[in-house]
Amino acid sequence: MSTTTGATRVTLSSSLGRLTSTFRAAPATRQADLVGRFRGEAAGPWWVRVPAPILLGATGMPRWVGKEFIAAGNAGGLRCHNLVERDEGVEPSLPMSARMAPSRLDSRPTLLLTYERDAPLPWRNVTDEVRSLGSGLLLGLSFGILPGVPLGAPFVLAPWPADTTPG
Repeated sequence: MSTTTGATRVTLSSSLGRLTSTFRAAPATRQADLVGRFRGEAAGPWWVRVPAPILLGATGMPRWVGKEFIAAGNAGGLRCHNLVERDEGVEPSLPMSARMAPSRLDSRPTLLLTYERDAPLPWRNVTDEVRSLGSGLLLGLSFGILPGVPLGAPFVLAPWPADTTPG
C-alpha cells in the first residue's frame, strides 16, 4: 500500500515520524464515508510491524484483520468492531464506539474509537484515532496498548474488496 497526502508519500513501512506527520496533515474522516468493512495492517518500521500480530494475539485479539463500521440509527453515528480471522471465516470481535472528537496528537478533529468499559485489558484503556488518506484509505493511531508509551501505534485500513467480503 502506498498513497499520497499532499506532498507526502506513505507506505506500510514508512517511519513513525512520517506516519505521524501524515496523520497530522490528514483531514478528518467523515463518518458517512466509513460504513463497511476495512482490511487492516500494522504500519511503521519493521520493528513495529513484525511484532504487532504477536502483541495483538497476546492481548486477546489474535489474527486481527481489520474493522467494520456500521451506521447507528438516524442520528448519523457509527458503531464499530474489530474483525478477526477464525477457522470458520472472519468474525466480529471487541466492539467499539465511534465519535468525532479532538485528537490527542494535535487537537484537530478525528474519528475516535473507544472500547467498552468491560473489554479485557489492555483494550479498555486503548483508543484508536482515524483520519482519511483519500481513495478510501484510512490512517489510524492506536494509543494505550503499551502503557506509558505516548506514541500511537500506526495502522492502515483499506476498503475490503467486494469479492472477498466476509460474512
